[in-house]
Amino acid sequence: MKQITHFLTTLLLLALLVACMPAPVETGQQAAEPAADTAASAAKATTATQIDPAVFNVEPSVSVVAEDSETRTVRHPLGETTLPAAPERSVVFDENLADSLLALGIAPVGSVTYYGLEGFSKHIAPMMDEVANIGQSGSPNLEQVVLLQPDLILSSTSRAEEIYEQLSEIAPTVTVNDQFSYPLLRSIARTMGVEEEGEARIATYEAKATAAREALADATAGKSVALLRVFGAELRVEGGIGYTGPVLWEALGLTPHSAVKLDTWNTTISLEQIPELTADILFLMPEIDGAELAQNLQENPLWQGLPAVQNGEVYLLEDYSHWLTFGILANEKAIDDVLNQLTP
Repeated sequence: MKQITHFLTTLLLLALLVACMPAPVETGQQAAEPAADTAASAAKATTATQIDPAVFNVEPSVSVVAEDSETRTVRHPLGETTLPAAPERSVVFDENLADSLLALGIAPVGSVTYYGLEGFSKHIAPMMDEVANIGQSGSPNLEQVVLLQPDLILSSTSRAEEIYEQLSEIAPTVTVNDQFSYPLLRSIARTMGVEEEGEARIATYEAKATAAREALADATAGKSVALLRVFGAELRVEGGIGYTGPVLWEALGLTPHSAVKLDTWNTTISLEQIPELTADILFLMPEIDGAELAQNLQENPLWQGLPAVQNGEVYLLEDYSHWLTFGILANEKAIDDVLNQLTP
């Protein structure tokens, strides 16, 4: 009888919870990309061609306050949460959190999908066969979450801050606001009590990045690089400290073209500015609702006159979801993309 009463109470709670859920946000795995001046404050040590790796290796947003054989208490951006010492039924409200769990050898029981996709991103889908799809990022099916009986809910802070207390009624809830893969993985490892595994996984990633830099050395020697992201009706030159920067400029050590602003997430340019994009190597990424504009762009004489186009060094990134998130597995897939394009 107590279980039935608790279940009915939870369903009533859900009615209130759904009513105050934030509206879905149409951008990647984060609720919003920081404005350029906000992002710039994080990148304290940049030059024209290099980013200080410390920018991507900041202190995680989760810390362990206390733990014993049965429970662990962690401090996170929205407070302190006590959870089981070894959670077995985690539900995640951002796909990059599923990425981090999987990198640690832990599968969630439920996860959202990347915004705009019906299923899980290709780079993690093979590992998610038994994971319930609880809806798209920003609009999870909370009734399904309750039915999964989670013992832990993981979410970005921005997704949960308006409904944190209600989520905590469903299960212990931990939020993170880490913007890069290393601190994100460390936050999840601390939450799950597998910090040693987290450091070992980072070491594996760094070994992969080192091998990739060596493999790319001949193909990229003396060449500048830029990534143009077509987002709806906007043309964005990706910068140094957004989703793509940690892979292109830090992990792979590629040389950014002068149009790449290393202290911002990205820079929006007009069609008339396309001739300024004189990078030797160009990656073109048609993203959400950007396919038509990308096609028109490639047919435009301004684009066709670019050095990279003339020299056959434009590389299309059509499978983009793993490029626009923070996660070790996503970053590894992005590294593979570059290797496959430049060293076929």
